[in-house]
Amino acid sequence: MNTDSTFHRSGTGPAGRRAGRVPSLPMPAIHPPRQPAIPDEGRSSKIMRIFFIALLTALSFAGCGQKSFVQKASSMEPTIKADETIRVQMDAYRSSSPQRWDVVIFRPPLHSVSAGINTDDLGIWTFRIVGVPGDIISFDDAGLLINGNPPTGRSALIQDIQYKKATASGVLTTARSPTYPLTIPYGQYFVLGDNPDLASDSRLWGLLPRESILGKVAKK
Repeated sequence: MNTDSTFHRSGTGPAGRRAGRVPSLPMPAIHPPRQPAIPDEGRSSKIMRIFFIALLTALSFAGCGQKSFVQKASSMEPTIKADETIRVQMDAYRSSSPQRWDVVIFRPPLHSVSAGINTDDLGIWTFRIVGVPGDIISFDDAGLLINGNPPTGRSALIQDIQYKKATASGVLTTARSPTYPLTIPYGQYFVLGDNPDLASDSRLWGLLPRESILGKVAKK
C-alpha cells in the first residue's frame, strides 16, 4: 500500500505514469510573417520636402500682379523723385526678357555691396537698363555709347539725359568698376540712374545678374 501510494504521489512507477497527469508542453509562439523593411525618409527629409513644396508654391504667387514701393534715393530723378511711390509689375519678365530702357527694381547683387555701396532701407534699388546681353558698352566725351553709337530709341522723358562715365559725372570709381569697352554676357545687364551725378550704378559695381531683377516699374 505504501509502495502504491508512493507511486501515485511521485508518478515514478508504472502505476504513477498511468494515473499521474501528463505535463503540458508550451505551445510554440506563432509570429506573423515579417514584412520587408521599407527605408524611412527620416524626419528632417520630410520637413525639407514640405518646406520646398511650400516655397515653390509661395514663389509661384509672389510675382503676380503689381506691388507698390517707395523710391528712397534721388538717383532716378527727374524720372522718379525721392520718396515717390512707384508701381511695379512683378510678373513683367515671367515670359520675356528685360529690354533696353526698362526701369527695373532689383535686390543689390553681392558684388555691389563688396564694392562699398550701401543699400537703402528696403534693400531694393531702382535703375534703368541701358545695356542688354550682347551689347558693347563704352563712353566717350559726349557720354554713353552702345555698340559704338550714341543711344537711340529713348523716350522723350529721358531724351536729354547724358549718361556719362563715372569720373565725368563726379562719381568716384571703385575696385569693381568695369573697364571699357565692356561686352555684356548672357544673363547680365548694364544699368544706370537717370541722375548720373548721384547714381551708384553699374559704372561703380559692374553688371546686374538677371536673377536679381524683381520687376519692371510701370510707365517709366
